[in-house]
Amino acid sequence: MSSLRDAINRVVRHYEKDPDGGAAPDAPAVAVREGPLRMRVSGPHGEVITDGAKSIGGDESGPTPGWMLRAALASCDATVIAIEAARAGIELTRLEVTVSSETDLRGTLGVKDVHAGPVGMHVKVVVASDNATEDELREVVGYIARSPVGDAVSRSVPMTTEIVVA
Repeated sequence: MSSLRDAINRVVRHYEKDPDGGAAPDAPAVAVREGPLRMRVSGPHGEVITDGAKSIGGDESGPTPGWMLRAALASCDATVIAIEAARAGIELTRLEVTVSSETDLRGTLGVKDVHAGPVGMHVKVVVASDNATEDELREVVGYIARSPVGDAVSRSVPMTTEIVVA
């Protein structure tokens, strides 16, 4: 844990000295179609495969994009909790973040004028430590408000779309 804490503290000190130096472009994710609904998504650290359910023409050869969104939120929230626990000197013995949601596929398919994305999401955090009180753990979990993915899905993020016909 001390190496994680040391690394985090180095970055925090850097941004304390240069508080305007934090914004930077994120690495793009590039999705390329490989099958009816199968997409290979590549980035600088690897790739993932997504696919649709068989009921809508996919082969289920990978998780759905919606599941990837839930996975991104669960992973990001867990990462923020681990960072804040390390900063506070708390050694976590258990950290589990579960994200669930409900989505109406009729919106995606254009069958009904409803939202295409989740109509709600629920985050459940299970956390334990031998060297922290319940209040200290609740405080650390409260920092998930700093989760970049959680922030993005909980507010309206400006988005543009560029179309290139090749």
